[in-house]
Amino acid sequence: MGIPYQTEKAIEKPLDSFPLAGPLNQHFLNLHRAFKYKEPAEKEKRKILTIIERNDQIANLLNREEYQAVLSEENVLKGSCKVGVVLCIDGRIPIIHQFGRTLNAWEVAGSLIGLKNDGKNIDSVLFNEILHGFIRSTGDGNRDLLEIVTAHTSLATDHKCGAIKAGIDDGTFDKNRPPVDIALEEAGKRTRAIENTYNQLLENESKVPLKQIALTALIDTDTMGFILNYGQENELSTTKLLKSGLDKAIGNVMTERAGAFGSMRDTFTNTTFFIDYSKNVSRITEFLLTTSLNFSENFNFQDYITKYINQNYGKLTPDQKKALQFTIARTIAVQYLTGLSKLPEDGHPNHPFSEHEENYMVIAPNGKGMGRFDIAEQAFISSPSGTENSIKEIHIKLSLLDKSRKKKNAPDEPDILFVSNPVDKKDWEEKNQMTHSIRADNAKLYKALVQDSEIGNRVKNGSLIIIPVLVDQETGEVLEILEHSTHL
Repeated sequence: MGIPYQTEKAIEKPLDSFPLAGPLNQHFLNLHRAFKYKEPAEKEKRKILTIIERNDQIANLLNREEYQAVLSEENVLKGSCKVGVVLCIDGRIPIIHQFGRTLNAWEVAGSLIGLKNDGKNIDSVLFNEILHGFIRSTGDGNRDLLEIVTAHTSLATDHKCGAIKAGIDDGTFDKNRPPVDIALEEAGKRTRAIENTYNQLLENESKVPLKQIALTALIDTDTMGFILNYGQENELSTTKLLKSGLDKAIGNVMTERAGAFGSMRDTFTNTTFFIDYSKNVSRITEFLLTTSLNFSENFNFQDYITKYINQNYGKLTPDQKKALQFTIARTIAVQYLTGLSKLPEDGHPNHPFSEHEENYMVIAPNGKGMGRFDIAEQAFISSPSGTENSIKEIHIKLSLLDKSRKKKNAPDEPDILFVSNPVDKKDWEEKNQMTHSIRADNAKLYKALVQDSEIGNRVKNGSLIIIPVLVDQETGEVLEILEHSTHL
């Protein structure tokens, strides 16, 4: 089991020693003037401030010169192709471990990013704006894009995707089909819709469409494995590759430089070791991509990956193929260092992201939400399109948290929800009009949440605590706890 972020020291600290303790208390004080609700106890306030403190500590690590050097190295290994990943809000998929910072993540329940009525194009206004903005940023030239739409499941246990299961329960999906098959089929629909949408945007800008833009993959939450063409004869599984002898082949060469197999299993969730962990992931990734490595009776890793991608994704451009090779190699590096590709003897995964252990929620309609780089704890983080979808996703998250508590017979402790908006830190420091507009957007959503009957009732009875925040769009640092009581 990974060492969690150490909260014991935080408990010993006076509450008012946390940097944002004052604004948090002011938020609760003013909220009480707006309507009656059960004020959080000191325990809940400490939990909120501890989450923020860890979030900001990680933001500081991401800003350090040592980590920026690692990021530069990974960007070189990935190449010039921009890579985006659509993934579920499930807390068992930690972005910073699963994909790192070189890939851009978009989180939505079940990876079910909205489709237009014809099902052929993406309906999310913000997602489309991001695609369009990327095209415009390339000027007259073209820069390749690769979007990976993921489904996820637990291959060793019965922990399937909650959003897909909810769709089965309400009749949206066929109850007679395996959830993983449904998840992959729905991911495939989004893959095609992203291609249609992006190529149409390219044509609108008088640019040449790409032959392939997106592909579908499966994440195994038990092992953090990355799987292409799951269940088919041409399946590629990073977990199976490691089990087939790749783990030993890496260890034979890289143990002294980056550590033995599983050497960081107990430290990869500890902020103290984050820089070393990141460096070792980068070293092993580079090794896999640049060194001829034979394993499993002279089976060459580089030759295999190159051949596999050429045979199965031949329409990708050279830059897209390079980016996909990087994604596969980096996943292997993480699984090797953490040892997660090998399940315990009882066959059940045992690591901080194997079971549903979501400690808080984040709703970030403009993307780049607080907590997205949390290395230690699970969180439900999503970027839904519009107020209606935001409320819908919060209902899903609350339902999953309720079920998890009931299953574990855990005590009813208040759930914590951060309403998060990203802002350019320079704009925030200058208090310019852009920041005022972002604050207004946050307030509008916050008000809609409190006015929703189920969410509002939970706030009033103290079972849900909502904290509105502005975060640095680059690092995720919490810049400000917002005060919205006048809007209620």
